[in-house]
Amino acid sequence: MTTEQRVLVLGGISSGKSSLAERMLADASGERRYLATGRENPDDPDWQRRIAAHRERRGDAWQTVDCSTGPDALIEALADAPAGAAVLVDDLGGWAGLLLEAAGIVDDAPAKPKRPTKRTSAATRKRSSATARATTDADPATGTGGDADPASGTDKAVPATGDDDAVPATGTGSASGTEPATGTGTAGAGPGSDAAAPATGSDAPAEPVATGTGAVETGAAGTTVLADAPARLAAAVAASPAATLVLVSPEVGLTVVPASRTGRHFADLLGAINRAVADVSDRVALVVAGRTLWLPADGDAAAAVPATSAAPAAATAKARTEPVGSASTPAAAPDSADMPEPVDAGPAELDDDIIGIRPPDRIAINAAEERLTALATGGAGLGALTEPVAWALGAGDLAGEWDSIRVVVVGADHDGGARAGDPPAQRTIDRVRAGTAPLARLADRVGAAVTVADLPAEAEAVPAMETTDVLTAEQVDAAFELGRSLAERAADEGVQLLVPAACGAGVQTVSAAVLAAATGNEPASLLGRVVGESGRVDDAAWIERCVAARDALHRVRLRSRDSRSLLAMLGGPDLAALTGLIIGAAVRHVPVVVDNPAAATAMVLARDIAPSSPWWCLIPDHGRSPAVRTVADLLGFDTVLDLGLGLGDGCTALTAVGVLQPALALAATLREPGAAEAVHA
Repeated sequence: MTTEQRVLVLGGISSGKSSLAERMLADASGERRYLATGRENPDDPDWQRRIAAHRERRGDAWQTVDCSTGPDALIEALADAPAGAAVLVDDLGGWAGLLLEAAGIVDDAPAKPKRPTKRTSAATRKRSSATARATTDADPATGTGGDADPASGTDKAVPATGDDDAVPATGTGSASGTEPATGTGTAGAGPGSDAAAPATGSDAPAEPVATGTGAVETGAAGTTVLADAPARLAAAVAASPAATLVLVSPEVGLTVVPASRTGRHFADLLGAINRAVADVSDRVALVVAGRTLWLPADGDAAAAVPATSAAPAAATAKARTEPVGSASTPAAAPDSADMPEPVDAGPAELDDDIIGIRPPDRIAINAAEERLTALATGGAGLGALTEPVAWALGAGDLAGEWDSIRVVVVGADHDGGARAGDPPAQRTIDRVRAGTAPLARLADRVGAAVTVADLPAEAEAVPAMETTDVLTAEQVDAAFELGRSLAERAADEGVQLLVPAACGAGVQTVSAAVLAAATGNEPASLLGRVVGESGRVDDAAWIERCVAARDALHRVRLRSRDSRSLLAMLGGPDLAALTGLIIGAAVRHVPVVVDNPAAATAMVLARDIAPSSPWWCLIPDHGRSPAVRTVADLLGFDTVLDLGLGLGDGCTALTAVGVLQPALALAATLREPGAAEAVHA
């Protein structure tokens, strides 16, 4: 992919736009610069406390550049950015305020009031006018009230609660959510705002050019400053040496036209700035209520988030060669100039059965635990097995051992670096069917049947996740429904326990990448060491897997994180089928025992679809897998075993079943006659 990125993030007050901008640059490995267009306000303790709270949260990872001294400061800072740096501008509303100040638009005469219905004295009218001005004006020294953070090194004034887009208490209630960095009280002013205070902190307005109408005329010089500003900034954005440049700006066009002339100037100017910057940006986001909508380019039929992006126009763009968030350049993708931009799959559409998923009956589980205390007369009773046995009795409504267990195997081969050190899926499946694989032998030992899922043809060669999306939305849905149908068929056939297993080249790496994208973990921390079929550790393969996962996450770092989109961008038919299996099992109240990274990742994806679905799963042993351990900690599961087996997916779960079966048989002798059935609602 091209490493140069120009991203414009738009949004209203407290929408979360700065939080999104920060996340975009969170993994940048090179120098990070924050270009501040706002000013501090020592006279406002609340504003200063919010600045301090945000500075403490963010740390010292950013180098701050004060761009509040005038309109030229931001232009110069963009040009002076080091090659390969990651730069955040927060925000363009503050820069618009500086432009208004430079153009002399810092005050409006109050609108002429309607003729009063009854006669008032001149002294009364004077007092009323002064009171109205005191009510509508901003604190002249603050320069606050919006998203732009002062040049103190913070990119957003954030209260102690961690809100990312805080508005100080002294703000004027601007329509845009952004006040200019100059401290003018009406940049982006709301409909009722009539006057602006000067940046100096003085109550005296700047000297306007009298027109006889009470309005402010900027003069030819001021008009030129405002007219040229959007194109000038757009050229600076395109030509900046920075590798990645994210610009935050308030979206002020969604309210009524401001009543004051300064407010109208601000809204019109900022709208022109946003359009000009959008024209040279690779992508544009609109943030509403913390949700991100990626806007299409002019003329596109639907909103899309490009996985790759074309460079800005050659006449204005410089080559930028450093990636963000990695020490080395991610794997190159095909040139996107002639390729359609991918569209995120978006969240899954839920039917009534999925919406109605409820956790297992906690009353039945607690009752089972109470019955098991009878075994503790001579010591600890079942000890660590008490909780999983009680869960099995309550969730599965068992009268004793599991009589019908089914292992469901899904196999797919993933291309790219993810497959390093892995055998192909078909080899493992052939051994399972022949009965020679450890999974088949353990299944025979505990009396479990083995079913191999018939995945679609694309499972034979899933594209490399580091270069392209691996599935379409339709393919994700088909694989999901396949997994769900396997669970429903098992329930119809009286199966009491499901054990999912995955095999194939690259499945562990893909699981780590998806899990990292869903949870924010570092992918390398989720990948266990690679042990070849000869038993030797292959560190070179582990490194190759880490690079593939890192590059895949870099490719999709600005895109959606819902389960369906993650499966389409990174996952594949195997993970989609496992997610459907867990959802289908929860719908039909069939417990699932999980022991491998793919199934554990599917639990996290299933939680996004149906929050109660993971509670129908049990993780008795993490198998010393970093990914499984992470999911167990994330979802609050206590693993009671630590066998350290390395026999492949499903083997640890079947071994745990063999440990639990005698305890279940013993617990059956304590079942009270006529005990009520569990109610899972």
